[in-house]
Amino acid sequence: MIWESELDKSNLQELYSWIDEIPLSKPKRKIQRDFSDGTMVAEIVYYYFPDIININNYISTISFNQKRINWQMLNKNVLDRFDLHLSEMIINDLSNAKLRTIEILLFYLKLKINEEIQLRQEHQTLLSLSTVDSINDKKSILPKRTSRNGPLTENITSKSTYWSTYEQLRKQCLKQQEDIEILQMKIYRLERVTQLKDNRINELSRTIQDCPHIKSNTTINNKFKKT
Repeated sequence: MIWESELDKSNLQELYSWIDEIPLSKPKRKIQRDFSDGTMVAEIVYYYFPDIININNYISTISFNQKRINWQMLNKNVLDRFDLHLSEMIINDLSNAKLRTIEILLFYLKLKINEEIQLRQEHQTLLSLSTVDSINDKKSILPKRTSRNGPLTENITSKSTYWSTYEQLRKQCLKQQEDIEILQMKIYRLERVTQLKDNRINELSRTIQDCPHIKSNTTINNKFKKT
């Protein structure tokens, strides 16, 4: 996660719209303050994946120390699962409601949630295929009076193969998504630097045009060059 990254207006608007679609315990007014204790981030994760988080562990609070405890639990028990590790400095910034810190976290959390949803759907598809294959295998095996352990062994092997494939796909998707995020931020930074340079060039051009002394010197130099 690139904490120095900047989100443009379209990214922020899309992020805020996404948050508004989630039924949270309190309305979003000032996002860095509302999310500073970590409980609303816990609610977002619980909304999508209630199986990976105990929402009762996170206490709404105005105490800085309790906020840090909430974030530390989220970091260890939930965010690490999404490869979103928070340093102590970031935990302090979140607890202090530092401007734009929560938006960056939520931006990357949204990406990871979408990845996990896609991976779970793919996993469910693989399990469905495994179930169909298992049923077909049993139908073809039963009339032949094979050994009692045959279908069970094949079923276990099939599920193990599908699970291994799922894990490989999951790791590949996570790695590719991280590479894409890094490249996107590099492109954004280069565009930003180019824009700043263009603005500076335009400012200098206007300064030259508005300064009679520079204009006269430029004219004289041009005359000398001609002669």
